[in-house]
Amino acid sequence: MRRLRIGHTRLTHSYLLNKDDQPQCSFCDCELTVVHFLIDCPHSDVIRQRHFSTASLKELFDTVRISDVIAFTRDISLYHCI
Repeated sequence: MRRLRIGHTRLTHSYLLNKDDQPQCSFCDCELTVVHFLIDCPHSDVIRQRHFSTASLKELFDTVRISDVIAFTRDISLYHCI
């Protein structure tokens, strides 16, 4: 959860250590960031709505239960990547 809060996860930032290109969302073809997969990605909208509905990371971590955020990352198959 700390990694999600600061926006630096293995999934979104390992490219810096590996000297690779920044990862792209396989659905949207835009930069893969914590904000993108938790808040913005339209591909995950339906799943996101089942767990929470927020417009920002601050609102997400201030109002949504941690268990709902974790369940969402599991449902979109990113839990083990972060």
